[in-house]
Amino acid sequence: MNLLQPLRKVKGIGEKREKLFGAKGIYSPQDLLFYFPKSFKDYSHVSRLADPKEVEALYSVQIKTKPSLAYFNKKMSLVRFKACDESADAKVSFFNMPYMAGNLKKGDKVYLYGKAKKEGEEITLTNPSVERNLESVEKFPFIPVYPRIFGISQRMIVKSIQNILNEIESEKDYLGEAFKKEFGFPDLFNAHKSIHFPDNMNEYNLAKKRFSLEELLVFLIILDDQVESKKYTDIRLEISESQRQALLKAIGFEMTNAQKRVAGEIEKDLMSGKVMNRLLQGDVGCGKTIIAFYAMFINYVNGYQSVLMAPTEVLAKQHYEHAKSFFELLGARVMTVTGADKKSERLQKLEEIKNGDVDIVFGTHALVYGEMEYKRLNLAITDEQHRFGVSQRAKISFNGKLNMLVMSATPIPRTLALVLYSKMDISVIDEMPRGRRSVNTHLIKDIKRKDMYEYIRKEIRKRRQAYVVCPLIEGEEDQKSVLNVSEELKRDFGFEKCVVLHGRMKPDEKNQIMKEFAKGEIDILVSTTVIEVGINVPNATVMVIEDAERFGLSTLHQLRGRVGRGEHQSYCFLVSETSLDRLSILCEETDGFRIAEKDLETRGPGQFLGYNQHGISDFYMSKMIKDMSLLELAKQILERMKKGEFEKEYNIAKKIAEKKYENMLKNIALN
Repeated sequence: MNLLQPLRKVKGIGEKREKLFGAKGIYSPQDLLFYFPKSFKDYSHVSRLADPKEVEALYSVQIKTKPSLAYFNKKMSLVRFKACDESADAKVSFFNMPYMAGNLKKGDKVYLYGKAKKEGEEITLTNPSVERNLESVEKFPFIPVYPRIFGISQRMIVKSIQNILNEIESEKDYLGEAFKKEFGFPDLFNAHKSIHFPDNMNEYNLAKKRFSLEELLVFLIILDDQVESKKYTDIRLEISESQRQALLKAIGFEMTNAQKRVAGEIEKDLMSGKVMNRLLQGDVGCGKTIIAFYAMFINYVNGYQSVLMAPTEVLAKQHYEHAKSFFELLGARVMTVTGADKKSERLQKLEEIKNGDVDIVFGTHALVYGEMEYKRLNLAITDEQHRFGVSQRAKISFNGKLNMLVMSATPIPRTLALVLYSKMDISVIDEMPRGRRSVNTHLIKDIKRKDMYEYIRKEIRKRRQAYVVCPLIEGEEDQKSVLNVSEELKRDFGFEKCVVLHGRMKPDEKNQIMKEFAKGEIDILVSTTVIEVGINVPNATVMVIEDAERFGLSTLHQLRGRVGRGEHQSYCFLVSETSLDRLSILCEETDGFRIAEKDLETRGPGQFLGYNQHGISDFYMSKMIKDMSLLELAKQILERMKKGEFEKEYNIAKKIAEKKYENMLKNIALN
């Protein structure tokens, strides 16, 4: 069989199914061989009903009672019967599968594959898979389960791949014998056979390791091509001891040891003659902003301009207000530029920046528009870089000899960061300021809502404030949207000083609301996640997050970080009827890095070289968090390839990388 021929040539597919496969990017037999299973049904041994497993298992049963069929509300159906093996009876149910009542009859001997549960004295199986054919169970001990393809059944995917493998005896392997021997990999044909239909899991794991390593190598090769090595500049900044003391006096408090260490690393960068290209990571509230001001001050005393770019106007304004009072003590001129500026005001600002009358500029992506001109720009800082669109990030670099500092409160596990940001230096603030309290976090169900609001009332009586975050701006009557919840708080609970904030509002209106909230003129701010990043109101002690299961763990951790910034104990309430197990980590864990790992495991890391910020990643076989050791191995192999080893494999992987990411290369920005 020609593996590059049209997919319709495969037995049983035809033109109609070929189009359905094509919607998933599967156009040839080769593409289908690389459509790997997401899991397996373990048919390798039969379990006893009397010993139900916590995972899905295979049970050999006989049907004891005639299957009954009942309908509910014309849309729901339920098929029920009793089944047994030599150890116990079980109650079997099928929801919305009415055909099961006709397919099965009393006395039939079948295999059921599913999760058996013991409820009191009763054992139940709900919606199990049914297998009648003993031969197929014996022939394939592990049945692959594939990601869903609309209009194509699992059986059709399995049968099609079987037909392809039956018609070929070998595949041209792009890995050389020396490479396969060193890492213990099977040849390509046997790897495909084992990844789809393994005889045992050791066989599968070897094939998986081969394909995972290939996948990571392709990623690292394209990443390596897109990121330039260190550049040199003629500018070597200096700072005198008297200037340093003036800076520390303006800060007004003693920095943590972690802040001092990171400030020293940045100071060394700026004085080295090399272009700084540094990622600054730190959990919510660890004090990254003062480090940014430290870098800007060194730049200022040497006569150069700095910019700090934030993802929202609210955050840009907040940075500006904080910096204005700080830098006024040091003599630096500070300005903010956002999309909300009036045309005449904007033109005046642009002229002052161009003439060098401004030392430090804060703003949003407006700072990277072509009309922006700087007289002596030497330092660009981006806050929460992951919040910018890919195309916006691509513009942030300005020019190749600009010092770059990227700040993020969204922790990336260190090993992963070392790979993704392999050409950046990484600083981590891993210490919280003294006296900062942890936020008590609680999961609650809707039935406890009145108790929660009574607690908020007590906090407001103490002249403190609260946030309520909702996933929607508006919605149906029963949905927890910003508008619905704010009305409920006023109508049912008597909270009068309750104001809404969301992304559809005009910038001036949003800024005014935040000023009023910061001054304590608003008791409860009902908002979307627009308050996720950077908002600092020390008097706010309560964070309520409605429908918390709709947010990622890292987002919830960021939202929680809006409280606990003052002297009083603060609380976060996660309101959810579902996903309580997933959310419970937030009640137990305050370390953003560990929370980020859990979030990446459950939600996926997003497309590192694309536009999607979460969900299905570039990596199908390899799970970036679980395969850290493999990621390190891939990095080591790439270094060997760049020194001349495995030339054949490198050239092929490079071609695959360029083809896979050809539509994304223009938009990659890793600084």
